[in-house]
Amino acid sequence: MNKKDIIIIGAYPNHPYKMDMLRECIKRVKPLGYDILVVSHYPLPTDIQESVDYVIYDKENVKMLYCPNYEFGNDGFIIKKHINEGGHALAVVKNINNGINYVNYLKYNFFFYMECDNLFGSDDLLKIEILKNTMFMDGKNMLLFNPPVEKDSYETLLFGGIPSYYCDSIHLPITEEDFKGERVSLERIFYLEHNKMESSYYIINSSSKEYFSSSEINKDFPKFIVDVFGSNVGQNLHLFIINFPENPNSIEVTINNGEPQEFGISRWYIRPLNLGEPLVVKVLSDGIEMVKEFGLTEEDKLWYFKNGFIKFN
Repeated sequence: MNKKDIIIIGAYPNHPYKMDMLRECIKRVKPLGYDILVVSHYPLPTDIQESVDYVIYDKENVKMLYCPNYEFGNDGFIIKKHINEGGHALAVVKNINNGINYVNYLKYNFFFYMECDNLFGSDDLLKIEILKNTMFMDGKNMLLFNPPVEKDSYETLLFGGIPSYYCDSIHLPITEEDFKGERVSLERIFYLEHNKMESSYYIINSSSKEYFSSSEINKDFPKFIVDVFGSNVGQNLHLFIINFPENPNSIEVTINNGEPQEFGISRWYIRPLNLGEPLVVKVLSDGIEMVKEFGLTEEDKLWYFKNGFIKFN
């Protein structure tokens, strides 16, 4: 068995389409010839287990009480969303640490970590080998992507390095208390931990999406927001919808029993709401339907004001 190089794939495939995406991710990287380890917080079927060299299943999918705030604004208003549940940074860190610690124990020389929503094109596989070889020839210990549009952050979607160096030198948060109450992204935490040793790193000053231009990178990223917010206009609630500019595809939105509306790239929508019957919003994105129901009672209203706010100018 080749104990030189290994791909580590982090996953939480809790939906059939995500499980299929993991299968496709594995299929796409196999021609590279590296061994493959899948680390997951969700049980994996036998066919996936048998298609790779190693599997680590950790059933503890840690959810933080918070994750970074979301903000959006223009000349007319500013929105701030306090996301108080579902933060997945620690779960991702556990996958990363579980994987790299294990391949270090097995004495691999090089790892390349990736999330399972990165589907490599055949033309881009060789770039992984080029990155690895350049890193070693330059005498570096890690390779990281530093996208210019993201100040003071390194990507966690894709990165690589020497397992023994990572285990000895990198200490990411392992409990929520380690964040010390700061609402910062995992990418920012990655930067704070790695930047102090940047001279020993091979830094790619590009996003992985730009660098691996023939691949589908971060395919499962959040593509839109549909939510209800409090506001500074008569203490009213407002429905807010946005199709993120990073989403190359339109989404179809249906509010209650109205006609479907197409939301192209970057389109946003705000409308005031009255208390009464629940609001139901259906969103069709890439062939997958999501349904969100918003209660509109006085109790619900208080919760919306606590967790998000629109300030109209």
